[in-house]
Amino acid sequence: MRERVKSSLPYILLYSFALLLASLLHLPQIYSDVLMGFLLFMLVGEIVVIITGIPGIRVLFGGLGLGISLYYSPIRYNDVLSPMILGFSMFYVAPRLSQGFTFLLQGIGLSILLYSFSKIFEPLESMFYSAFLLTLLGYILASLEGFGILKGEAIRENVKAFPIAGLLLGTYSLNLSYLGFLGFLLKLFSMVTGLYLLSYLTIAGISKKSEEEAIVGELDIKIEEDFKKDPMLKEAEDAVKEFVVKGNKLPLLTYIAFYGVQAGLPKDKLMRLLEPLANYEKRKYSNLAPKWWVKLMEKREAKRREDIVKEISRRIRNE
Repeated sequence: MRERVKSSLPYILLYSFALLLASLLHLPQIYSDVLMGFLLFMLVGEIVVIITGIPGIRVLFGGLGLGISLYYSPIRYNDVLSPMILGFSMFYVAPRLSQGFTFLLQGIGLSILLYSFSKIFEPLESMFYSAFLLTLLGYILASLEGFGILKGEAIRENVKAFPIAGLLLGTYSLNLSYLGFLGFLLKLFSMVTGLYLLSYLTIAGISKKSEEEAIVGELDIKIEEDFKKDPMLKEAEDAVKEFVVKGNKLPLLTYIAFYGVQAGLPKDKLMRLLEPLANYEKRKYSNLAPKWWVKLMEKREAKRREDIVKEISRRIRNE
């Protein structure tokens, strides 16, 4: 708490001074209201950062302050700019919270953005409005999974299917008669693809793939030093890293098997040694899983792989 206060104190002093300065300056009302509202929310946001320890809250309160101030100002397009700023700030901050709140806040933020787009691009209103409704529904269901109210991970893994399906189904409602037969094909394709996504989501059968290539190097996974205490694992450092960081068990499996045979281990002991590694199956992720969620799950998987290496290390010492 002391460190949080220390890091937030300069911001609190800055916003307090700016509020005082803004009240002393005789700015036009249109600018004064926006500036005062923004600074006040930023000041409150710093206090919340001290309490919660979540730095991203600054962005959320900044967005709330700017969005609400703009809404009540006579600035042109304020009714569009305000919700877009609110939606973006919610969407940006959401991944820093716990899973249930993350999906809820991110869903609300994205829904607000889509609803705003429906008002900006009037010819495409039905498309964005459908995406708004399905996005809100999908992320609420995902948040219920995050809170443990609904069981499983199917919706969280495929939550991006909802806005995509909404855009596709909404396209069917657009007036594309000027495109002739091409417009008919486009609407038919959109409807079939949108229904396909939702039906596959219902049975949690969306094709899966490994996202390792997209996230390796971003996870900051470190190999514990005590893994290197065993001579075998010290020599197999690259293979251990390949398994813990990337989930590729083949190099480590091959090395331990070769080492065990060279050491003259009986078949049953070698099988017992390799059992935790051989039984490990790498987790795969849906194409429609949010990247932040994949990173979170992969960090947990890396911890699970660390535990497997620890178990192998323990068995080696006991042989």
